[in-house]
Amino acid sequence: MDHQDSLLQDVQYLAEKRRMEWRSRLILIICLFIIFCIVVGFVLAVTIPIAINNQQQPNISESIKDMLSNHCTFGVAILGAEGGMIESDLTSVLLRTNTSEGNFISLDAGTMMSGLIKFTMNEKLNLTFFKALFPGLPGWLADVDLAELSKNPEDKRQYYMSLSGYIMKQYILGYFIGHSHLDHVAGLAISSPEGSYFNANYSILPKSKSIVASQEVANVLNSSVFNNVIWPNIPQLTNWYQYQTINFGNKYYVSDLLYMTNNKFDKNSNDIRQLPSPGSYHFSDTTVKIFPLCHEVTSSAFLFETANVQLVYFSDTGPNTGTSCDWRSKVTDVWNSVDITKLAAILIEVSFSNDVPDSSLYGHLRPKDLIQLLLELKSLKGNPSLSTLKVVITHIKPTFTTIFSESNRAIITRQLNQEAKQVQLDCNFTFPNQGDFICVEK
Repeated sequence: MDHQDSLLQDVQYLAEKRRMEWRSRLILIICLFIIFCIVVGFVLAVTIPIAINNQQQPNISESIKDMLSNHCTFGVAILGAEGGMIESDLTSVLLRTNTSEGNFISLDAGTMMSGLIKFTMNEKLNLTFFKALFPGLPGWLADVDLAELSKNPEDKRQYYMSLSGYIMKQYILGYFIGHSHLDHVAGLAISSPEGSYFNANYSILPKSKSIVASQEVANVLNSSVFNNVIWPNIPQLTNWYQYQTINFGNKYYVSDLLYMTNNKFDKNSNDIRQLPSPGSYHFSDTTVKIFPLCHEVTSSAFLFETANVQLVYFSDTGPNTGTSCDWRSKVTDVWNSVDITKLAAILIEVSFSNDVPDSSLYGHLRPKDLIQLLLELKSLKGNPSLSTLKVVITHIKPTFTTIFSESNRAIITRQLNQEAKQVQLDCNFTFPNQGDFICVEK
């Protein structure tokens, strides 16, 4: 009997042991299944957004390309928005067209590299935008992990320095200088030792980068800036730059100014293509006409046209005490050459607020001066609506104040908008910051 009880206990023990083993296995299987679900969920959480992003990225890229090609007849990058005091933010504007294949010309050049760095680091833009804006960026600039780079501030800084330097060397084909004051040419001089192309075989490029200006401005640059005293004479020491002088009142094709050597270019020509096979060159469908303006020295305005859209860029002008130049009549000459049905944008300075007297302007504008100029434009053209006209305000001078009150920029913005409303002037004022990109369409 005891033997039978012992056998029964052994059987019960083995049965219980087997049940425990199966229970353990079941628990293990359940745990493994839970772990599997967690791992699969994590993988899906990571890979699905990446896959979606990869599917969306071409659409984003194509959308940007469509905007740049079909909507931005002109594209404007603000490298320098202000008119003094801050050396890293002086008047400088890059201009492209929707057919220039990512290439730009510089309108004045007070700031160059610091403006490009601010432009490329603009948080409102991104690398996808810059790859569309500058087609052909090499992989070492285009195919980078910015999130990884940002972990090391020095790596991030060096990347944006390299990207900006490549853009300056490879994509800026020439400099259109309105006048010779330092706040409009300092960036050109300082950056000139890096003026050569990064890759001269990359695409159709001019042999030298043209410094396009009136004869007077070119003479001053040659004698007082690039003179081996103030700065090395880079245009003479290298073939990276050439002076391309043009006559006031004449219309030129921008490609002729960029691609023709100055000993073959005829500056006395007017509205005539000089290059053979012009369609082979960048900016071949863009014209420019230069006008004299009054300042403490002779200044200039440039009227650009492409695809029946016009843009006017004014270097400094306004009431001045140093000369007897009739500054209003000079601007009137510009207005008379404008086709108001084509005019899409005006880039013009407003340096001071309305409380600054004429005697302290030194050839600059106030809001009330600009309002009068725009009213004159409207009157000369038969009082059309200017609702599609973009007026980009440049060269605002920062000022010191004894109290922390409104900035000069805020005052000028308020005064312009108030006065425009009072006289029912319906144009659109834009007050860009350094690093902004502006799309101009008609």
